[in-house]
Amino acid sequence: MTSLFNKYLMKGFFLKRQYIAHARHKGPAPENSIKLYDFLVNELRYRIIEGDVVFTSDGVPVLNHGVTLNAYKKGELEIVDISKITYNVLTVYSLLPNIFFPISTVEDYVKFGHQNNITIMFDLTFQNYTKSNYKTLYDIVKSNNMLDHTIWGDPDFTKLARIDRNLICQVGGSWGRKLLIEAFMKSLFCKKMIMSYSYYGGNVEENERIVKYGHKLGFVMKVATINDQNVANRFWRIGTDLINTDVLINKE
Repeated sequence: MTSLFNKYLMKGFFLKRQYIAHARHKGPAPENSIKLYDFLVNELRYRIIEGDVVFTSDGVPVLNHGVTLNAYKKGELEIVDISKITYNVLTVYSLLPNIFFPISTVEDYVKFGHQNNITIMFDLTFQNYTKSNYKTLYDIVKSNNMLDHTIWGDPDFTKLARIDRNLICQVGGSWGRKLLIEAFMKSLFCKKMIMSYSYYGGNVEENERIVKYGHKLGFVMKVATINDQNVANRFWRIGTDLINTDVLINKE
């Protein structure tokens, strides 16, 4: 009998042993920008990319690693709180000092994912997102036919489930048995659960049993953020499904 895990793999939502390009991946353009993602997808051949989501004061979702943005206005560096300004005000700021380089919107990010037939991920850990914020993101994803190719990273499951209980979600932190049980309860609010482990060193192999346990619960097992090839290979050997990275790439 095919497991839920393999069922979704065969449907193409995820591939085994696949790297996810971190929002701050090394490349020729600023982090969280469409130009960087174009390089990662079309040059390095990533099929899953991550973007950090924050909202302006008037409810427009943009890509940035937190509400604080270091940007340039007329060549002068400023520190901007995205959550306290409108999107129109934000558009005058550049991510680069010598050439105008605007901040990317979530709308452009989702459209990019659809146009390139890839899976995108939202990192939703930077604000206290309202139900209205989630509905805004959901409407953008749905209108671009990306519901089956969007991962909702660490959302408020209660708020998100009120909109749609048929989404692909991630819960992060650890692969401990207690947290996996808690994640299983949250998985009742979504179609598919990814369990993400923030690895900061230690014995990789001791996680093999917990990976198998996660698979029995129907989870996709992911680890973040791994930039050392040898460490990544050890995680592949114990059955890890996805690895977040800033530098490693999928081999053809």
